[in-house]
Amino acid sequence: MIAILRENIESVVCVSNEQAITNIDKQMEEKQIELISYANSGKDYENLADEIQALSERKQTILTEEAESQGEKDRITEMMEFIENHADQSLDYDEELVRLLVEKATIFENNLVVRFKSGIEVEV
Repeated sequence: MIAILRENIESVVCVSNEQAITNIDKQMEEKQIELISYANSGKDYENLADEIQALSERKQTILTEEAESQGEKDRITEMMEFIENHADQSLDYDEELVRLLVEKATIFENNLVVRFKSGIEVEV
């Protein structure tokens, strides 16, 4: 059961943006070469500079999201290690486990939402 849980979590969390960053870098390089050509020939290159800036901002956004995602991955790894180390124990309520894993639980009229410290929410 733990192996299945790990696979499910990894399939959701372990998405890499490496290809997107590579594509942006390639586009930026092409635009920069084009910008130099425009500047050398005296053409207006303001729109091209704006495009390069937009690509740079998009790359920074992706890198920031990836860094935040890495923090979530680290917390999930910590949770999985704890679960694996305690897998042979009974399924009784464990205050230590709850405090380690759960950020908050919200009770509604028809359901319960548990938010884990990893950022994952589960509706029960």
